[in-house]
Amino acid sequence: MRLKVQVEKINAESVEVAWFTGLNNHGIVTVQIAQSEFRCAIAELTAARFLILDKQVFGRVPNSGKGLALSLTKETILAVKNEALKTAALFLSNHLSGIKLYSDEIVDITHPETKDIVTPYASPYPTFEVAKLGTIAISNHAMQRYQQRHRQGDIRNPWHSLQKQLSHPNLERLALSSRTRFQKLLRYGSEQHEIWANPTGNLYFQIASLAEHKLVVTVFSQVTHAFNEIHA
Repeated sequence: MRLKVQVEKINAESVEVAWFTGLNNHGIVTVQIAQSEFRCAIAELTAARFLILDKQVFGRVPNSGKGLALSLTKETILAVKNEALKTAALFLSNHLSGIKLYSDEIVDITHPETKDIVTPYASPYPTFEVAKLGTIAISNHAMQRYQQRHRQGDIRNPWHSLQKQLSHPNLERLALSSRTRFQKLLRYGSEQHEIWANPTGNLYFQIASLAEHKLVVTVFSQVTHAFNEIHA
């Protein structure tokens, strides 16, 4: 499945991005964005994230980026690893890990008059809802640690697999000891950290509370002095 996006028109307070997945599935996304050096690149990446994960132009939310291809302008592809684009581009290595990037122009086509209007995302992390945790996201570091510590073979889609783990109905919060709370304060500068686990499994999820959502910051598999009781 392929999605093409490219800047169509630049206005004073917005950038219009054309998109195309097929002759019967195409349109314009208006990204409301202020003037900046990488304005057009951020607009294309914002539109792509919106189209794939929110608008679901492929008919569903993908489990990963494997089997997907995204066409961006050459300028955006060259700039995508720039630190200034970290917030806009992180979804490509996170939820959509494995997606292929390429550059190909959209041929002349008349798009529908109705346009989606979006703004750049406040958080670089794609989020999802969990009954016990609320709005939550998964860091790239947590995905890496999850792959390293998972004992049931290779994981093809770590983001999706970890999402299912966090959505398990038996997930429970563990209480941190005072010693561990102090260690987390030294390391992260905040006490807003929780440890959750499935009692029937061997993995533990460290979750931080951010302004926009909660974030899984790491995954580990050994119980130490960190826990002194399980909340009922």
